[in-house]
Amino acid sequence: MWSCLRNLVLMLVGLGACGGADTPEPSTAPAPVTDEVAVAEVSSEPVVVALEAPEFLGMASHGGRSAAEMTPEMGPPHPAPAEGMIFTAIPYGLGRAVLGFAPGPDGWTVSADLDADGQLSASEQVAMVGSETGVFRGTLRSHIVRGDVKVPVSVQTAVEDADGILRVRFGAEQGRSGQLPGGVAVEVNTHGGLYDHPEATITVDENGDGKPDLENWLVKYTVADRVVAARGQRWEIYLSPDGESMTVSPTDEPLVGLRAGLPAPPFSVVASDGETHDLARYTGSPLLIDFWATWCAPCIALHPEVEALAGRHKLAVIGISANDTQVEVDRWLKKNPTPWPSAAIGPQGEANLAYGISQWPSHALIDAEGRLVVLGSFAAIRRALGETI
Repeated sequence: MWSCLRNLVLMLVGLGACGGADTPEPSTAPAPVTDEVAVAEVSSEPVVVALEAPEFLGMASHGGRSAAEMTPEMGPPHPAPAEGMIFTAIPYGLGRAVLGFAPGPDGWTVSADLDADGQLSASEQVAMVGSETGVFRGTLRSHIVRGDVKVPVSVQTAVEDADGILRVRFGAEQGRSGQLPGGVAVEVNTHGGLYDHPEATITVDENGDGKPDLENWLVKYTVADRVVAARGQRWEIYLSPDGESMTVSPTDEPLVGLRAGLPAPPFSVVASDGETHDLARYTGSPLLIDFWATWCAPCIALHPEVEALAGRHKLAVIGISANDTQVEVDRWLKKNPTPWPSAAIGPQGEANLAYGISQWPSHALIDAEGRLVVLGSFAAIRRALGETI
């Protein structure tokens, strides 16, 4: 299966495919489903897709704060503060919630007024269970009130006293998973705990490995986009406010935003070689854009890999730096030359905004006809080119 998907990508990029036949003209649409991808028959009617909550949540960590150290900006006051409690504020809903951790002779109790009614229900105040490693864990269960809808949310917590240094860890449920018709895996991530918020995201599995392609932003959609594409099918989506389900309806409406197979955003920059580089300059050759900065250590660490990848796949490369001045970039390149030129445009430069770049390093792969193939992490670029990570 993967070899066929790889060939589809290579044809889109303009690198050719296996076999002796002439390379077909690249398609302007997302890659179609091949007969090697096992998918169920797709209904032409609306389908309700059940979504499941994750069994384990990723958790952030830091030391707790005393009541005196809490400020109004950190969140609303805890409804039942007690002597010796420590606190932490977490993103919750479109605001924040305060977790309180109370020590006791047998361990810890965690509490939070998650539904913001000024009281602590039984599920909002639980005894944390200890382990042999000295870590106490507990899960709070409540909901976010959204009009007449109650959105269920779980908050996992942990407290650890290691050599007198107290650490608290926490993670709020922010996502659900399911399958689109045809067996395509999909992951939903909320915005502020709200599943039908316009900025909530839906990410699909386009490469057929059974997992949503989180590192390729071209298959990450928002609720506001309304239409998602998955292996040659397009669906109009509606997420229930409580995150329990998603209704999908077949549609022929066009995709919006940055999508595979659609024209890449044009750009024009003056680079370190003194020349103007724009998208049209690279017509006829697949192009890799390296979004980087001299202050970004992971970006610099990737440069040898970028050079090697470009050599293996005959890619042209242009660097677009988030540095504010070209002087900074030129000075750095004088000591650390790369085979490709780079242009400094600042973090809010036109090209960064056009490609939605807000983190570095990031990369874009564009085919020989100027169409987007992949936008996201360097690992996503390598996978699209058929390399094993």
